Amino acid sequence: MRYLKFRRLELNLTGREVARKARIWPQVLSDIERGRLNPTDDELKRIAKVLDCPPDRLLVGVDASPLGDGAAARAAERERTIVDRPARNTGCNQA
Repeated sequence: MRYLKFRRLELNLTGREVARKARIWPQVLSDIERGRLNPTDDELKRIAKVLDCPPDRLLVGVDASPLGDGAAARAAERERTIVDRPARNTGCNQA
């Protein structure tokens, strides 16, 4: 996860709130957070101002979860639950 998202969650801000205050589209912020898009210098400065953080820090990765120590374990458990769930019987291919 990029520090940008870590900082946003640390401040309890939604992506829409940060995007609105930084005057960018919410999807653009989401793509920047996910590393799909590199922000312009101007966008990065505006986002940094909203998050009260140096611009060069925002694109660095972080290992810690801002959601607490159990967040990764809960996410992994949800993933296992989805994968281990038996397929629904749709009535197709029955003998």
